[in-house]
Amino acid sequence: MTLFNDLTDYTKDLVDVVDSFQPMMHTILLIWTYSEHYNTPSRLVVLIREICNAIINRCRSYIDGPKIFGFIASEEPKEADDKL
Repeated sequence: MTLFNDLTDYTKDLVDVVDSFQPMMHTILLIWTYSEHYNTPSRLVVLIREICNAIINRCRSYIDGPKIFGFIASEEPKEADDKL
């Protein structure tokens, strides 16, 4: 389950975690296709919600809101765009 653990491993760079999204979605597809007990919409919604929450938390730790607005206020929108 290292694909899912990569999302919550803050020692890994966020850019490196992006490579695990496609295999992670493929794993969810396999669960949906072959699982006898976990392939219901309500159960997969919980799994996908947890993945989305992990992605949001990683992005929140990666992007510093005040710094982004500081770039915009100091008329450096290119730096704000690059960070986003």
